[in-house]
Amino acid sequence: MGPLTLAGARMIQLAEFIIPGRPWPQSTLCAGLLLVLGILSWQQAWTYESEETLWTDTLAKNENCWAGHNNLGQALLQKGQVDEAMGQYQKALDINPNFDLAHNNLGQALLQKRQVDEAMAQFRKALEITPNYAAAQSNLGAAFLQKGQVDRRGDCAIPKGLGYQSELCPNPLQSWQGALSKGAAERGDCPV
Repeated sequence: MGPLTLAGARMIQLAEFIIPGRPWPQSTLCAGLLLVLGILSWQQAWTYESEETLWTDTLAKNENCWAGHNNLGQALLQKGQVDEAMGQYQKALDINPNFDLAHNNLGQALLQKRQVDEAMAQFRKALEITPNYAAAQSNLGAAFLQKGQVDRRGDCAIPKGLGYQSELCPNPLQSWQGALSKGAAERGDCPV
């Protein structure tokens, strides 16, 4: 509000300078300027109608915005447009191949299309970039679960064929415990 107050005060000073001693024309000048600014704001407001319009507008102005492609992909995925979302994630990765979030999001979209092996490759790539990326670990665990490649020991779940690190819950990717057996982790049966 401070900058608007200063701008308004400056507008009054400018009107007094341009049209000295005539309050009616000064008020008309200020009202006209406010009307122009209001119309410009109204024309820009459509951009913020939805995430999809926001990111589409952003990408129209900067097509190399990898975060914009990823965020547009998220908006499209939420609308159920999986193929279009995958295209946006891939564009983000073409621009920035080390964008772990886009790898994870592309993996989620692939998992929705039942392309489990391709999804797992994306989750693994995200984990190569950021080894402690909990969402990618959780999604990789969900992919193992979807493929039926999960051993259960009590309430704990681990991918088949991976080494064991703990006697209580032999889970090499411990963040999976929350995704695959939340109740066990909350009870303390699996160390998190």
